[in-house]
Amino acid sequence: MNNQEILKIYCDESGFTGENLLNEQQTIFTYASVVANEYDTVQFIEGLKIKYNMRSEEIKTKNLLKPRNYKGKKIILEIFKEFKGKFKVCIFDKKFALASKFFEYLFEPIIAKKNSYFYGIGLHKFISNHIYSLMTNKEVKDFMILIEKSIRTRDTEKIQELLINIIKKENDVIFTCLINLVLKNFEEVVFELNTGKSPILDLTVSALHHQLSHWNHGNDCVLQVFCDNSKILEKEKTYFNNYIGRKVKLQNLFGGDVPISYNLFEPINLVDSKDYKNIQVADVISSTFAYVMKNNNEFSRKIRERYQESITVVVVADYSFIDYTSASYKTCVVSLFQLSEMKKINLGYSKDKLPLNNQNIQVAI
Repeated sequence: MNNQEILKIYCDESGFTGENLLNEQQTIFTYASVVANEYDTVQFIEGLKIKYNMRSEEIKTKNLLKPRNYKGKKIILEIFKEFKGKFKVCIFDKKFALASKFFEYLFEPIIAKKNSYFYGIGLHKFISNHIYSLMTNKEVKDFMILIEKSIRTRDTEKIQELLINIIKKENDVIFTCLINLVLKNFEEVVFELNTGKSPILDLTVSALHHQLSHWNHGNDCVLQVFCDNSKILEKEKTYFNNYIGRKVKLQNLFGGDVPISYNLFEPINLVDSKDYKNIQVADVISSTFAYVMKNNNEFSRKIRERYQESITVVVVADYSFIDYTSASYKTCVVSLFQLSEMKKINLGYSKDKLPLNNQNIQVAI
């Protein structure tokens, strides 16, 4: 390892509902990671137990966050203060995340060669927010539930069937145009789903990948990762094993360098959180941010104001991207309808079977 420093990272999530991203009871998914010395954390937690007369061996965040448990919220604030600068968190509105995944897997493949232009005008945000706004409609919501399952299983025949059926029921002009474009260029979707090796529609894997990339950004460390036992992470071990001994990479996106890779020391360790206080701290952080997203009270405002810099990504709807009075909205609508007028878009993968995401290709529309 050339005497590289080993950075130990401890992770946990809140709000996991498996394949059901439209679960009505748990609408927010959060993922937190902590970098701290385990021995020091044990000593800190033991001190909290004495100070607040905590009897439970393991920290139970759901008990600390109960409405009238003021002592519990004090304990959480002490934990956040102790670990400030030592944790990162990702936040997802699961309903909006599903709308975004629709763009990623069903639309982005058909514009892959020139996607830098379309990302530059915010087409991904326009489409994701527009689909999200339609999901109050039961037919669209039911459609998205079925699309989610079909994308996850890479069932392209079922996806095509669902797209054909929804276009007969939903009369929104933009949505209809979008679906028609996907159907017209469906071989690109088939290619994407049949050749892609990355996990599909899973926020746990996406969030962990994102956070590890950020922890390895700007340093020459190797990462040793400990996560609470997870069926999803167990299933995706091979995906993460691809990053063992890998070079850290950056990609220029939206005018800045974004970390997209990391260097793992070994396979991810799936462990029992009872044995690792730092994973319990990660649980407190992830659960607290899920609470903060759902509650606008004094406690939530303190967390938002004091620890905003620890949030690495927030995936939530932003209706400014579908404000019909904005220049961005008009540009996206014109782009979408001009694409629909083309007999064949021919901006995707299938011609040469290679993604060309990084080419600097000018688009004139």
